[in-house]
Amino acid sequence: MTAPLTVAAAGERHVVHQHHAVVSSIPDRFRPTLHAGDVTLVDASVAGWVEKLEAAARQGVRGVLVAAAGAGDGSDAVRAAGAVARDAGVVVVVDRGRSADRAWRDVAPSWRADAATAALLDSTASMTDEGLDRVLLEQLALVRAVVGSPDHLGTGTLSASAYQISGTAGTVRISLSAAPGPDPALAVDLIGVERRRRARFDGLGLAAPARISEFDQAGARTGPPHYESPHRVAWLELHAALTDTDAGSPRPDLDDLAEDIAWAQHLLDADGP
Repeated sequence: MTAPLTVAAAGERHVVHQHHAVVSSIPDRFRPTLHAGDVTLVDASVAGWVEKLEAAARQGVRGVLVAAAGAGDGSDAVRAAGAVARDAGVVVVVDRGRSADRAWRDVAPSWRADAATAALLDSTASMTDEGLDRVLLEQLALVRAVVGSPDHLGTGTLSASAYQISGTAGTVRISLSAAPGPDPALAVDLIGVERRRRARFDGLGLAAPARISEFDQAGARTGPPHYESPHRVAWLELHAALTDTDAGSPRPDLDDLAEDIAWAQHLLDADGP
């Protein structure tokens, strides 16, 4: 077995602590270090993170995990950072949160198949201290997994703590909303003529499972829970990309994030249309 990759981390205390706990759960693959490591954790919750990613790539790290992505930096800057990383041969994995949940990924292909005849893709979120941009980016990542890139999205209502957004992707109507609540939670429903699918993500704990169900004329069924943090999945994917010689083409993580940031900045711009 190869030696664990070393991980250097800097950023907001809660982001660093959260990911230190995740890395500690896979000691055979990663080992934290206070100095420059094989891998760098980049906290993307505040503006200016793309410069840190580019600096890390130029300094010779092998991989970068981007955590807590918000819309503080523009889409063009994110795409440019992706180009710098690719030119340097650096693997970048973006932790998109709930969309990396293993149970969700298991069912996403069947949701995409149902989307061809579905009428509505609806997502609601309750927030505690997360920013609107981070919650919206998570919802957009889930939308992308089901219907690809939206054709149109527009903001219906927007305040400092809530939003309601609607749009379309082909024949599917999209509704995204978020508002303060007692606990962080996010739900996604795909509603069609013959079947309704629902995924509920409660909490942001290290092993909080998603509950994924489907409803039709035969009744209701809920899949088995996966007690694994999606953040851990992101770290495992980064390790696999760095150690698997058959990993293939560069990941599109930063390009996908850049597209979603462009949507988020437009939709959350209180002075926009």
